[in-house]
Amino acid sequence: VAPEADFPNVERRYADMDARYARTGTARSAQQMRKVELGQSKGVLVRYAGQPVSANADGSWNFDLRLPANDRRSTLVCQYRVYFDDAQKVAATAWRRPQCADIVTGGKR
Repeated sequence: VAPEADFPNVERRYADMDARYARTGTARSAQQMRKVELGQSKGVLVRYAGQPVSANADGSWNFDLRLPANDRRSTLVCQYRVYFDDAQKVAATAWRRPQCADIVTGGKR
């Protein structure tokens, strides 16, 4: 979990909030996200996490993912960042919020 990792913020004045404001996220299960592993290629990563929503100057990718919440009837949109090594393989990952990491790892909720 890395809330300080400069994840992109979405900010709007209340009057400007519309359907485009909301992050919908790519629907993923915790089981799919558990398959993301260090050393994977970008192609394999995309198979499990879906398409990134943006890339950063350091080459890392940002994902907006919609994960099932505790009650399994609602969802939580989570920001996830993936960093790559010089060979363009997954070198590290980070969740913006601990609640999202907990959904995937089965940790405290």
